[in-house]
This record gives sequence, C-alpha cells and structure tokens, in this order.
Amino acid sequence: MVEALTGPLVTLSARLWSDSADVAADVLAHPFVRGIGDGSLPKDLFAGYIAQDAFFLESFARAYALALARSRDTSTLLTLADLLAGVRQELGLHADYAGSWGIDMTRVEPLPSTSAYAEFLLATACTQDLGVIYAAMTPFLWVGSMAIARANATRCC
Repeated sequence: MVEALTGPLVTLSARLWSDSADVAADVLAHPFVRGIGDGSLPKDLFAGYIAQDAFFLESFARAYALALARSRDTSTLLTLADLLAGVRQELGLHADYAGSWGIDMTRVEPLPSTSAYAEFLLATACTQDLGVIYAAMTPFLWVGSMAIARANATRCC
C-alpha cells in the first residue's frame, strides 16, 4: 500500500496515515477505546477518562484561543471561534457527567501523559505560528474522529 502512496499528487497526510495504519488500528482495537465506543467500559474507568479529558480539553481550548488571537483573516478567526465553542460544549457535557457521578473536577490530578500533551500543546500555542499550532493539535483531532467514526459504524444498522 505504501508504494501506491508515493506519487507527486499524494498528500503528506495520506502518506502519514498509510505509514501509521498499523498504529491507528492498534489504537482503535484497544479494549479501552472499544469500551468507550460500545458502552461497555466500566463506569469508574469512564469517569476517570472524563476527568482527564476535561483537564486536557481546557488546554485545548486555550490553544484554540491563542491561535484565534494570531489569526490574520476573518475566515480563520471565525473558524477558530467555532472550534472553541465546540470545545466549550464538550466541556459542558463533561461537567454534566461529573456532576451526575459526584466527581469534583477541581480535584482532578492529571496523569503524566495528560499533563505532558497539555503542556506541549500550550507551549506550542504560546510560541509558534498557526501552522505549527494546527500540527500540534491534529493528532488528537484525527484519532478522536477515527474512534468516533468507528464507534458510529459499529452501531449502524
């Protein structure tokens, strides 16, 4: 498959996805990811995930805000504002889950991996241009969208 993705019209994105297809498949096949997708993940593990994700999403929102402040045209500004609004909505859902399960989100201690990516993302957003910020945010968005698409496909029909 890699040979088919080496021509001049193939995007870097397509080549990277092709080259890392085995890693993406492993992520999607992981029992934790499958459990989130099919609803079988135990409640205590899902609650921990929600708490970590909320911590991370706050950093993601700040990175969007920093990118928005650097935008040079109205279209980019409005797109980033919409994306920031989407994160706000997701944080609201997390707060609802936390409230219904008695999780005090102010007491959440991020795991080392959560802290590392959040710190990387914020450092990038504070010091780099928009393209680099987007590149730093992309893995989270792509893996998340792949997992959601896979979960929705298995629920269909």
